[in-house]
Amino acid sequence: MAFHNDRVLALDALASSGFIVPWEQRAALHFSLGIKKDEAGLISLGLWGRVFTHTGKDYLLAQGCNAIQRSGNTLSFDLKCYYSQDGAKWLDLQPLTDENYELCKSIEGCFRGDPSHVYPVIVKLPPEPPKIAGNEEVERRDGEQPKVDLEDEEAEGNKKIQEEEEEEEAEQKDEVKIRENDEEDEDEGEGEQGEAALKEELTKTVEIGELDRLSALIRAVDHDCGVVPFGALILDAKKQLLKNSLFPGLRFPEKLDSYGHLFQGYQEASLLKDITGSWSIQVQPISNDIVLQSLWWPGYAFYYSNSTKNYGGLYFGMGEKNIDFAFMI
Repeated sequence: MAFHNDRVLALDALASSGFIVPWEQRAALHFSLGIKKDEAGLISLGLWGRVFTHTGKDYLLAQGCNAIQRSGNTLSFDLKCYYSQDGAKWLDLQPLTDENYELCKSIEGCFRGDPSHVYPVIVKLPPEPPKIAGNEEVERRDGEQPKVDLEDEEAEGNKKIQEEEEEEEAEQKDEVKIRENDEEDEDEGEGEQGEAALKEELTKTVEIGELDRLSALIRAVDHDCGVVPFGALILDAKKQLLKNSLFPGLRFPEKLDSYGHLFQGYQEASLLKDITGSWSIQVQPISNDIVLQSLWWPGYAFYYSNSTKNYGGLYFGMGEKNIDFAFMI
């Protein structure tokens, strides 16, 4: 939900929580985001967060939005995402298909910091259906039984008996003794080759780029987090969800039922319905601003200002979900 962030305002609000970027990048962000917003023709563009990498070449991510359309109980988003490693030059992140999104979720470990890096992902393939020989199926029309030539069948039977007798005589003449160990080695070799062939047939390797993984991270964090105060957005006559310029503020900002998940339906997805303990609430002692932090995604935080009614969220993390959260509560 970074497109509602006012450029670097979220950095100022969450600086005390550890959301800091190097000063040279921060100086460039204020101007570069405004320029990119005009170039892309976006209604809004804001800093989404920072992803730490293995090499120290961290990614700065931005997210823009043109429209949020409501159809029934679902919301469709016209979003654009960008990445930068210096805070000045912003490059596009392409949207993902659902299949590649699921593949990206299976990748573990830190980001590399190299936009050209490729991750090999092993994909399991469904087993092939058994093949049926053509002579095993006989087409029958109008309930007729297949015709069998008895003379040909008898001739084939005599021929098979004669061939078996000749094979037995040849085996008796050229009898070869095989040691038991050789038989075992042969069986083991055939078994290993068979298993290797089976693995090759049932799996394949798909290459996923680092930039695709960044797109998948934005999508996953937005879905699980993406916090918006109730009443901060309003539906217009065209069924578009817009920022409410007359937002009166929250009556109980310290309660979870004052906030909703934008990417899960907004009004129908209150934070109070989340697993108990998945959010921590902090009240700033001087300004009385509220800061929500996610325990599912360490590094995501959302702020709400009681005085200015401003709000926004950022993600500063390693790009990994806390799968051990269930054991923490």
